Amino acid sequence: MAKKIEQWEITRYWEIFSELLPPNAPQPPRLSGDQAASVLKNSRLRDDQLERVWDIADIDNDGQLDFEEFCVAMRLIFDQVNGESADIPRQLPDWLVPESKAHLVQAGRAVTTGHVRAADVRSAWNLVNPAADEVIGKDAALAFLHVLSGRHDRFRLPRSVPASLRASFERKGIEYNVDRVRADAARSMADDSTATGRKSKFGDSYLSRLGKGSERPRGTDFSSVGTTEDWEEVRLKKQLRELEAKMERIEQNANKKGRRDDSKPALVKRELEQLLDYKRRELRDLELGEGKAKEGQGLRGVEEEISTVREQLDGLEQHFSKRDEVLKSLKAEIEQERRS
Repeated sequence: MAKKIEQWEITRYWEIFSELLPPNAPQPPRLSGDQAASVLKNSRLRDDQLERVWDIADIDNDGQLDFEEFCVAMRLIFDQVNGESADIPRQLPDWLVPESKAHLVQAGRAVTTGHVRAADVRSAWNLVNPAADEVIGKDAALAFLHVLSGRHDRFRLPRSVPASLRASFERKGIEYNVDRVRADAARSMADDSTATGRKSKFGDSYLSRLGKGSERPRGTDFSSVGTTEDWEEVRLKKQLRELEAKMERIEQNANKKGRRDDSKPALVKRELEQLLDYKRRELRDLELGEGKAKEGQGLRGVEEEISTVREQLDGLEQHFSKRDEVLKSLKAEIEQERRS
């Protein structure tokens, strides 16, 4: 049975990938080396192995991993950790090539394995990329390979390309909807009267010259991965989990602060209120001559007791005020986290 990335693996990698994305990730989402480092280093592979994984998985050499490239990296790592492979491969296996990037892989292999001089490679590149852009589209890449194939067979490099091909080179937009690409290709591939049909024969001619016929890497189909709505759902769930974790930490801190003061804030508040009311009643009785004063205590003793009670009352009021401020601060912090 041919090896491939199973659907359950794609789903699993998608969950990991979405957790690593920043809140405002661009579309299509990509991970930088710093963002992916935490997951890659958890594999405990050697640094040279991780570097090779990154170089192989970063098919378009943009220094970032999109979801398809991330799946490639994760599968390479898991195969190594689980003993499925003796070492990280030197190049990307055909079964791991994403279908949407098969043309990039073919281009890279043709350039690296062909017996064509570097000067001819540069001339062919300038021919299909007159604007000197950093990247070229699929049509330009196909023409580039065709020119190199001809040069390998001792044909001279052409001086120019047809106007119709130059027009197709200028359409550099990449279609990420694999289903739409397949549908368009199926409608026009077999029709020789269309430009796409003619380009298909153009590509088959190039492949035949390389001795590959119509062979193409049969890579992994990622068309079943999440849509934009799925990404939004994942981001919202992630934000909800972060908020719940913050709330839990705040409540734990509130409980710890309560225990350090030997009582919970609400209980302390009630006890202080009761003690404060008692002292106020006692002071009022002394001032009105009721209670102990009514039983015939001396004026001096009453004044001393009034002074003592006042001091106790002031201390209790200050302590109660501090405890009330702590309680209000905790409640405000919890409310702020709920609103954010």
